Formats: sequence, structure tokens, C-alpha cells
Amino acid sequence: MLFMCERCSCKDEQVIQNEIAPKIENTGIVIVAAGNGFRLENHGIDTPKAFIDLAGKAMCIRALEPFIEMGFKNIALVVPEKWQERAREIIDNQGYETPVKIVTGGSTRFNSMLMGIEALDDVEWVLGHDGDRPFETLNDIKNVLNAPKEFLSSSTRSSGSFYCASKEWQQKSRNNR
Repeated sequence: MLFMCERCSCKDEQVIQNEIAPKIENTGIVIVAAGNGFRLENHGIDTPKAFIDLAGKAMCIRALEPFIEMGFKNIALVVPEKWQERAREIIDNQGYETPVKIVTGGSTRFNSMLMGIEALDDVEWVLGHDGDRPFETLNDIKNVLNAPKEFLSSSTRSSGSFYCASKEWQQKSRNNR
């Protein structure tokens, strides 16, 4: 299987198969696109930023695609409650083989991330990503997955718009809600 990123044309089949594939199996993805777009409403736009069309696709779909391209199977897209139906339509129209869970977001980004985590199957790691940041590459994702475990396991790590959390951190967060 050859992975090639349209955004940066990186391709490294050996690295992905040997180093990344085992991590993909133990990592869940949460795309947080639950903002209501209040700032855009001030400009007459009633669409949340993550759902704005970018070259024929919603921004949150563009943010999701690299994870699907890499083979992640445990994915949650967190959206505002009133956008759930539209999100399901958009996902279904893409024809992805990978199922994407549509989850209602919480009152804060933190709560939305936890709602996404709770929707995932049991995983060792969770990689969160902002649904309104559509330009991450496969290389960006590989770099986060290859970060030293000691650095990631104590809490969370933020790299640009990525958030990575260990299973231990997820459990502590659930208990402290």
C-alpha cells in the first residue's frame, strides 16, 4: 500500500508500513468542528467555519481526509448539534470506506474533545485535530505519531493544531469532568 499526500507529495511506503501502521491501529482520531461560527455571523455568514466550502469540500472534510488516507479506522467528527444531519450527509457523499462517527460537541472545545474521545472504540492514543485547519499533511501526522512516547504520555502534546493524549490522560479527564 502506497500513501501519497496530495498536499506535499510526500511518499514513503516503508516508513508508513513499518513505523506508522502499528500506531494507526492503536490511535483514535477526533476532528473537532463543533464551533458555532459566531464571529462569522457578525459578517452575515450563518455557516460554522469548519463547514465552509473550500475548493468543493467542507473544511472539516479537508481536515479529515489525511487521516483516512493514512488508514485510521477509529474516527469521530465532533460538530454542533444542529449540524449533525448535514455532517452525516457530507460524510456519506464522500463515499469513504472508513466509518466516521458524528458526535455532538460540548459547550467548550475541551468538552467537545472529550465527547469525541468517548465516541471512539478503546484506543491507546487519541490524536485530536481542529476541523477548520484543512492543510495538514501526511508528514505532519507522521511527525506527531513519531514523537517520543515519554513526551506524550504524561499529559497532552500540542503540535500546531494537533492534540495527542494517552489513554491514561483520557481516563483522568473523564474522571475530573
